[in-house]
Amino acid sequence: IQFDDAGEQLESYEEGTWTCTITCTGDGFTTSGRNTTGTYTKVGRVVTAFADASINTPASGSGDCIITGLPFTSDGTQTYTTSAILFGRFDLPGSDGYVGRVYDSTTVELFYLQDASNASPLLASHINDNATPYISFSLTYET
Repeated sequence: IQFDDAGEQLESYEEGTWTCTITCTGDGFTTSGRNTTGTYTKVGRVVTAFADASINTPASGSGDCIITGLPFTSDGTQTYTTSAILFGRFDLPGSDGYVGRVYDSTTVELFYLQDASNASPLLASHINDNATPYISFSLTYET
């Protein structure tokens, strides 16, 4: 929590909704629809975004799988910032874990950990042709 210079008042507090979209960095998915539900809480410069997103039978996507539409622009200093992440109906590679990272201002990159020091991006091919893949997560970052 941030306070003003006198240390007596909360600087800012806000709650709201945002549009969370599963997409990719290459050729876009063809799909029959999406669910894009997100909420956030912002205290001072710290944003915690919550999301439940799905995509109906994605096909033909290429490149890395990403999430777009974060409610505030990142300050650009983020590293791996996912608090919690849950995937469903993704063809996930074996991994030591999965993480998200804020990059490109309002976009989340998704990675799987190969080991303690190597991460690889989740690819559009990990969800192409699957029936309604989804992701739920919370992510905390600074503006």
